[in-house]
Amino acid sequence: MTIADSEPVKKVRKALKDAGLADNVVELDAPMENAADTAKALDTEPGAVVTSRVYAIGKRMVLVLVTGDHECLEANLAAAFFLEGAVRVSSDAEVRGITGFTADCVPPVGFAHKLPTAIDRSLKRFKHLYAVAGDPQCVFKTPVTDLKRLT
Repeated sequence: MTIADSEPVKKVRKALKDAGLADNVVELDAPMENAADTAKALDTEPGAVVTSRVYAIGKRMVLVLVTGDHECLEANLAAAFFLEGAVRVSSDAEVRGITGFTADCVPPVGFAHKLPTAIDRSLKRFKHLYAVAGDPQCVFKTPVTDLKRLT
C-alpha cells in the first residue's frame, strides 16, 4: 500500500470525487515540512501552496486557508468570522476530534462535519493551488474556484 492509499488520503479523494472533481492527489518523494519545501518539490511558488489551520474562537472551531507565503493574522479572525472570544490555534487533539486529521496535515476537505472557513483572498493570484491531502507527503491540485466550492 502506498501513502496515497492511506485512510486520511482516501478521505480527501472521496471528498473530491463526491464534489465531482478529478482525483488528482499527488504523492511527493518525501514528507514536506512547510509550504516552501512543498513548492520546491512541485516547482511552483510558495504562495500557490495552501496552508490549512484550525483555530478556536471562543468555543467555536474554524478553518483558515492561507497562501504559503503569508501568515494568518490571528488578531483579525474573530471579526472575520463574526464571532467573539479568544483566538488560539487548536490543539492536535481538538483538530483530530473535529476533522479526523492531525493538526500538521489538515486538508481543506474530507471532514465529517464542515467547519466555518476563511480563505485568503490572495490565493486568487494563482491559476492552480496545491493543498495537503491528509498526509505530509500528498497534495492535490485545485483552482481557487473549486477550493471555495469544496469548503
